[in-house]
Amino acid sequence: MRKTMRITMILLLFVLILPGCGDKVDLEEAAVPLAAGIDLDENNKLRFYVSNPVFGDKSNDVQQYNIPVSSLRESRSIQDAYTSGALEGRNYQVYVVGRKLLQHEDWFKILDVIFRDARNTVLDRMVAFDGPVEEMFAVKPKGQPPLPVLLRGMVDSKSKRGTTVLTTAQDMHRQIYEEGLTPSLSEVDYDSKQKSFRLIGTALLTHKGKYAASLGYQESVLLNLLKKKATKGVSLSFAIPGEPNADVFELDKASFGIRKIETKIKSSYSDNRFRFRVQMKVSAALTEQLFKYDIQQQANALERQLSQQLKDQLEELIHKFQRNRIDPVGFGIYARAYQYQHFKPFEDAWGEAFSHAEVDFDVRVKIISMGTIR
Repeated sequence: MRKTMRITMILLLFVLILPGCGDKVDLEEAAVPLAAGIDLDENNKLRFYVSNPVFGDKSNDVQQYNIPVSSLRESRSIQDAYTSGALEGRNYQVYVVGRKLLQHEDWFKILDVIFRDARNTVLDRMVAFDGPVEEMFAVKPKGQPPLPVLLRGMVDSKSKRGTTVLTTAQDMHRQIYEEGLTPSLSEVDYDSKQKSFRLIGTALLTHKGKYAASLGYQESVLLNLLKKKATKGVSLSFAIPGEPNADVFELDKASFGIRKIETKIKSSYSDNRFRFRVQMKVSAALTEQLFKYDIQQQANALERQLSQQLKDQLEELIHKFQRNRIDPVGFGIYARAYQYQHFKPFEDAWGEAFSHAEVDFDVRVKIISMGTIR
């Protein structure tokens, strides 16, 4: 027994004195691409765009370039030719997809290597760019973080406030192959006047990944309410009908922040169409009122008006989905779960089936706080 322990201790000591950094790579000698983009050029050829920080070089802290490729796997060896250090390219923070590529179906198959190679991460943020990706990667805005940090920060922070969606590569894979749901991802553009990138809302895709429509900030909040992903504190603004305006200013606005929300979706099938009943109960705090209104005396009337405004905008949003034959909410998931025998014939064309569905809303807004102003 003692002999065995002695041999074990000698072996452990031998392991400890072995050099442990023989395969180390210094940051100054590494290329770590953090943002990748894919798009089609003017000749409809696939191009791959890369942005990576350059460590130890004060003259230029970011290297950005684009290369022609036929597949993402091929791009790795080509990327290595453009970098001064060893390529460590499995830690992308953001994948940017250009509008031109989004005009084509089945583009998502290009990302096959991300999921087939287990060494790749699948938590990269998916972002749609309203324009050519080449323009995005050619811009180096002054006074702003590097592109990968900027885009990831935009998506993470704005999705928490409900003004966009947070879609990772893994989420995108699930949405593409989910019959009862169509994909959605954050959308960004470049403001040439402000010389800055900005998040403009949410891009909506068809089942095969083709661009269908875009949502602004308020529409994105409504989408997140329906998807049950809106967190406490998201804000909505409505124009109250009948309230007067000034010559210049819009003074008919009322805004509120959501404190609590309960959303229930029920499905049924009759008369050859799917039917959905959405019940939404919202507890809200009034955060802005630009018109004269005796809140204490007319709180119930204001609640009814806000409830009606929210209902009207939700119905308008659903009609937008149906016109484009998409379902980013996932009503099809409810249809499959509770009306499977009727859903089965439409599992390969749910967007078309949903365009004929009937969606009714029961919306109730309760004001629980009116602020400190009397």
